[in-house]
Amino acid sequence: MKKALQAGSALLLLLAASACNTTTYDMNALERTTPQGSAFAKQLAVDYLDYAKSEAAQYDWIDSNYFAKKGRHAAAGEEVLPEDSDKWSRIATNVRPDLRTARTRLMSALGNGSKTTMPAVAARAQVSYDCWVEQQQEGWQVEDIARCRDDYYRYVAQLEGPRPVAQAPAPAPVTPVAPTPAPVTAETYVVFFAFDRSEISPVAASVLDRAVADYKRLGMTRVRIEGFTDRSGTDSYNQALSDRRAKSVTAYMAGKGVPANSIASQGFGETRPRVATADGERNAENRRAEITFGR
Repeated sequence: MKKALQAGSALLLLLAASACNTTTYDMNALERTTPQGSAFAKQLAVDYLDYAKSEAAQYDWIDSNYFAKKGRHAAAGEEVLPEDSDKWSRIATNVRPDLRTARTRLMSALGNGSKTTMPAVAARAQVSYDCWVEQQQEGWQVEDIARCRDDYYRYVAQLEGPRPVAQAPAPAPVTPVAPTPAPVTAETYVVFFAFDRSEISPVAASVLDRAVADYKRLGMTRVRIEGFTDRSGTDSYNQALSDRRAKSVTAYMAGKGVPANSIASQGFGETRPRVATADGERNAENRRAEITFGR
C-alpha cells in the first residue's frame, strides 16, 4: 500500500512538472533566443518576454504563453501588431471605446517613423497597451490596469512628441527697445485620471513630484491647477468631478511642500476638452488636471 501511494505521488509530481514545462515552453524558448531584425523587433521580444514572465509568476499560464509566442515572432524579425481589444471577450463595454481610441493612436504613432527613431519607447508603448488589454479583460487587478494604461499614455506621448500649437498672428511693428532677459518659466504639467475617479495614480504622482521640484528650483510663487473631465456624464456631475480632481492635485502638491496659499485651483467640467469628442463620449486624455506656474 505504501509503495502504491509513493508511486501515485511520483506520478502526480511528474504530471505537474510536465504541465509546467508545456505551459512555459514558449517563454523558455524565447529566453534562449537571440532576437533578430530591427532594433524595434529586438526590444519588442525582450519586453514581451518580461511580460510573459510576470504573468507566469502569477500562474497565468495561458496569457504568459500567448505573449511569449508574440515575443518569439518579434524575435524572428516578423511584424507583430498591438492587440485588437474587440477580439478579447469579457472586457467591460464601458472601457472598449477607450481601448479602441488608444489603439488607433498607437498605430498612428508607430507609423510615424518612431519604430526607427525611438525603438525602445515604441516597443514599450505596444507592450504596455497589450498589458492594458489583458489586464482589463481580467478586470479585477485595479492597480495593474492603471499601471499598464498610464504607462501606455506616457510612452505614446513620447512617440508623438510635442503637439503643434497654432501660430499667433504677427504683431504690429513697434519701436525697438532695449532687450530684457527672458523670464524663467516652467512647462504645463498634465496628469490623467481613471474613469470617474479623482485619485492620484503612481504615474501622476511622478509627474507631480517633478512639478514640485521645478516649482522650487525656478523660484515660482504661484500655482494654478485646473481640473477637467471627458463628456460622458451630465454637466453638473462633471463639474463636481473636475473640482475633486483639482483638489486632489492641490492636496498632493501642498503635501510635498508647495504653500497652500500660493495655489489656486478650479474645475472646468467638460467645457475645455483636450480632444474634441461628441457629447457623451469617453476619452482618457480629457480626464485630466493641468498645472501651471507663475511669479
